[in-house]
This record gives sequence, C-alpha cells and structure tokens, in this order.
Amino acid sequence: MVPHQGERTEIGDMATACRFQGSTDCKKAADEAAAIDAEEKIRRGERVNAITRDFESLNRRDRRNGFFGLCELEASAGTLTGAASVRRSSPP
Repeated sequence: MVPHQGERTEIGDMATACRFQGSTDCKKAADEAAAIDAEEKIRRGERVNAITRDFESLNRRDRRNGFFGLCELEASAGTLTGAASVRRSSPP
C-alpha cells in the first residue's frame, strides 16, 4: 500500500495516482503473461495434434500392411495345402 493514499491533500492525490498507475502496470503485466500462457497452450495443443495425427497415420499403415501380410500368408497356406493334397493323392 502506498503511504498517504486517500488523503485529501496534494500528496494524498499523488499517492492515489501512483496506486492506480501501479495497478495499471500490474494489470498490463498480468495481461501479457496471460497472453503468453495462452499462446504456449495453443502451441502445445498443436504439437499434441500433430503427434496424434502421425500416430494414427502409422497405425493405419501398420494395420493395412498387416492385412496384406495376412492375405499373403493365407495364399501361401492355400498353395501348401494344395501341394500336400497332390502329393498324398499321387502314388509313391
């Protein structure tokens, strides 16, 4: 608190003015800090979104590759089953 603030004298008027000036400076600093904090939160959110998109893309690719791998495995199993059937049915 500023001394002599609120007194009905010239010094009291100056003290009150200093308090308001200080409040304005404090408010300005708080507003600037809040703006910086908001910008940091936005950047952090953008980074999280980018990481999430990359993960989802890799996940889709891996699932697609896994599906194609299963198709190839199934085709190979069918070929081996067919070859084994032919071998069993032919005379030794």
